[in-house]
Amino acid sequence: MTPVNNTVEALTMIIMLLKPLRVVGLAAVVLTCTAAACGERTRTGEPGAAIAAAEEAEPMNDEAPARPPVDPCALLTENEISEQLLLTLSPSDVANLSPREFKVAPSEVPWGESRRCEFAYESKDRAGGETPVLRGTFNVMVSPIAFVNAIQQKDRRPVDGAGPEIFKYQKMGEKTYYVTKGKYAASLTDFRGTYDPSGTSQDGSRVALLRRIADRLP
Repeated sequence: MTPVNNTVEALTMIIMLLKPLRVVGLAAVVLTCTAAACGERTRTGEPGAAIAAAEEAEPMNDEAPARPPVDPCALLTENEISEQLLLTLSPSDVANLSPREFKVAPSEVPWGESRRCEFAYESKDRAGGETPVLRGTFNVMVSPIAFVNAIQQKDRRPVDGAGPEIFKYQKMGEKTYYVTKGKYAASLTDFRGTYDPSGTSQDGSRVALLRRIADRLP
C-alpha cells in the first residue's frame, strides 16, 4: 500500500470514530434545550400560575373599605348618656337617685374594618355606699357605609320619631339601631329602652343618641 493510500485510510478511520461522538454531542445539546423548554412549560403550566401572572400584571382594585377615621368613643359625652339613661327609668326611680347622674367609662374594642366602643356606665348613687344602684353596658360601632348597605330592606324596621336615615335591624332576637351619614354608618346596641308603661314607644332615648352620633360623623 502506498503512503498516500495509508494516509487516506487513516483519515477515513478517524472520521468513522468521530461520527458517534458528534451524534452523542448533538443529542446532548438537544436534550439540554428540550429540558429547558419543558421546565419553562412546567412553571407556566402550574395550577394558578396564569392567574398569578395576571394579578401581577393587573393588581386587583377591589380593596376592602378603609377603617373609619372616627373615634367611636368620642361620639357621645358622659352628660348626653347620663341624660338619656335617666329617661329609661320610672319617675319614682329617678326621684330616688341621689345624685341623678351616671359615671361612664368608654373603651375601644378591636373590630375588623369597623371601630367599636363599649360604654360601661354606673349610677353615682350607691346602695349602701358601695354598690351602684344601676349599672350596665352598651355599644357604639362605626362602619363603612358599604357594610350597612348590605343589610336587606326586608330586615330593616322603621323607628318611630326618626327619619329614613335611622332604622333598626331585628332578626332572631337580635336588635341593633343604625344611623347613616355620608360614607359611614353607626350602630347602637344594648341601650335601655325609654320608660313607657304602655310599652309602645321605647326608642326615644336611642333616637336621641343616634342623632348626637350623626352630628359628629364626618
